[in-house]
Amino acid sequence: MANKRGVMLGERITLQPKGGMPLEVAFEQFIQAKTVMNISEETIKHYQCCYKYFKEFFGENRDCEEITQQVIFDYLMHIKKTKPHVKQKTVNTYIRGLRAIFYFMMNNGHMQEFKITLPRVEETIKETYTDYEIQALIKKPNVKTCTFTETATGYWYAIL
Repeated sequence: MANKRGVMLGERITLQPKGGMPLEVAFEQFIQAKTVMNISEETIKHYQCCYKYFKEFFGENRDCEEITQQVIFDYLMHIKKTKPHVKQKTVNTYIRGLRAIFYFMMNNGHMQEFKITLPRVEETIKETYTDYEIQALIKKPNVKTCTFTETATGYWYAIL
């Protein structure tokens, strides 16, 4: 059954704003939502840091709908060119923060939905202990007969 305006009763009406949602406003909504959900202050600071770095790249006074998957790729390339000393794990940490922010904006209809994937990180193989070093760590020195130099140069004190 329709009312006088031709809208079906019980039908949801969504208002589409003229122009897009300003990125800054959507980010403030995100922070407010996370604060209400009792997210830790450190996590909120991390989101603010991720957003700040992205905003330095993307610019001020932009709309959410301008952010696309290509913009994310361009941002990753920008980081690689301008900050080659930053490790990929660190970059991925910032992208994870941005992903949380942007998925919030997507879920609230402020921007087009797309998938944000993290670049691969090369795993570094850590050097392991040799069998001799493991045995030295396991063996407790006899404190009555050993000298300080034996315990100081041995491996046993390293696990204390």
